[in-house]
Amino acid sequence: MVSEDFVEQVHDANVAFYRVWAGYYDRVHRDIFNAMEQKRIVCVLRLVDGLVSDNCKRALDFGAGTGNIAGKLLDIGYQVTAVDISKEMCEILIGRHRDSIKNGRLSVVTSRIEDVTFRKEEFDLIVCYSVLHHLPDYVGTIRKLAGFLKRGGVMCLDHEASPVRWIRFDKKRERVRSALQFSDTLLNRFFSVVSWGHEFPVIDHSMADYWTKHKHHIDHVKIGEVFKQENFSYFQCHDYYNRQCDLFNPLWHVYKRLYAPDTSLWIARK
Repeated sequence: MVSEDFVEQVHDANVAFYRVWAGYYDRVHRDIFNAMEQKRIVCVLRLVDGLVSDNCKRALDFGAGTGNIAGKLLDIGYQVTAVDISKEMCEILIGRHRDSIKNGRLSVVTSRIEDVTFRKEEFDLIVCYSVLHHLPDYVGTIRKLAGFLKRGGVMCLDHEASPVRWIRFDKKRERVRSALQFSDTLLNRFFSVVSWGHEFPVIDHSMADYWTKHKHHIDHVKIGEVFKQENFSYFQCHDYYNRQCDLFNPLWHVYKRLYAPDTSLWIARK
C-alpha cells in the first residue's frame, strides 16, 4: 500500500514534467515514434482486437498522452475514451482528433486514475502504453482498470521495462548499455536538430518515471497476480527488444548479444 504523500508526489511530478514536455513529446521519444515501433504497435492492436469476444468496439486508452494509441484505435473502428493526467497532453490530443470528438467516436478525460469512474465492464479493450512506470500505484491501477473491462474483453499493457531486463546485470555489460543509451541520445539529438531545428529542454524526470530504475522497477509477478485474482481467463507477458533510435547504431547488435529483452507487453483476456 503506497502512502498518499507518495501518490501526490508522483502525480505532481508528472503534471509538472508534461507541462514543459508536452509540445516536445512526439519528437524526443524516438523509442516510441520510430518506424519499427509504430509498426509493431499496429500489429499488437490488431492482434488484441481479434481476441475480444462479442466486440462492441469500445476502448479505453489510459495514459493517452498526445493520442498515439487513440488514433490507431480509431483507425481500426473503436469508439475511444482517452484519459490522461496532463492537461497539456490532452489539449494536443484534442487538437489532432477534433473530427472524431465531434462525431462522438472519441472522448477525452483529463484526470488522475484515482478520480476516474466508469461503469463496471464498460470496455471491450483497455490499452496502457508506456504508462505504468509513471503511476504511484501501478498494481492498484491495473486492478481498478480490470473492473472496467467486460468479460471476454482484453487488457493490453505495453512498453514497460521487462522482468528479465536486469538479467546478467554487471558493471562490464552495464557499460555497453550506458554506451548504447548515450549514443542513441546523441543520434536522436542530431535527428531532432536536423528535422526540427532545435534541441529540447532538460528537466528532472526521476519522480515522473519512478518505476524505471534497477532499485525500484515494475514487478511483473505482482501484475500476473492481479490478473489471477481478477479471474482473467488468459494472461501472458511477452518480452521484446525496443529500438530507441531511427538512425543506425552499431552498438544495438552488441547490446542484443549481451542483454535479455528489455521491454514487455502484457496481453490479458478476462
